[in-house]
Amino acid sequence: MNEIAPKGVVVCGGDLISTSPEDYRFVMDVNLTTAWLSCRSGAPRLVAAGGGAILNVGSKSALSGGTGEAAYSVAKAAVVRVTQVLAHELKDKGVRVNAILPAVIDTPANRESLPQKLVTAAASPEDIASVISYLCSDDAALISGASIPVFGELLG
Repeated sequence: MNEIAPKGVVVCGGDLISTSPEDYRFVMDVNLTTAWLSCRSGAPRLVAAGGGAILNVGSKSALSGGTGEAAYSVAKAAVVRVTQVLAHELKDKGVRVNAILPAVIDTPANRESLPQKLVTAAASPEDIASVISYLCSDDAALISGASIPVFGELLG
């Protein structure tokens, strides 16, 4: 269990039928509400500054949620939709809005808790940062409303 979760709250796991309302709300707050509020706060500042880029973090689960991650998959799919809606709202204001969709990221916590096969195929934090850097750069000036897969070798 994640240390930020209230005691007894499941962070990602659980099917739709068995996920408690408390777990659902927590997962939505951590994954969707934070993106919504960040966009809501940052967008006016970028518009006032004459443009910029917003980058949301979704997940591969937004596209192909598996068994046992119902609330997480739904929250990350909603992050993708928030990205698309905001990109449309800001298209004439010089602000680009995109999302990345990582699969497993090679982190110390994932190395401890996941099978080696998954970690070996995972994207590194540096790989993720490179994609973020590109999407926030002027080189990506024509990209907005996109959700970019960053799956590493976990294509399936």
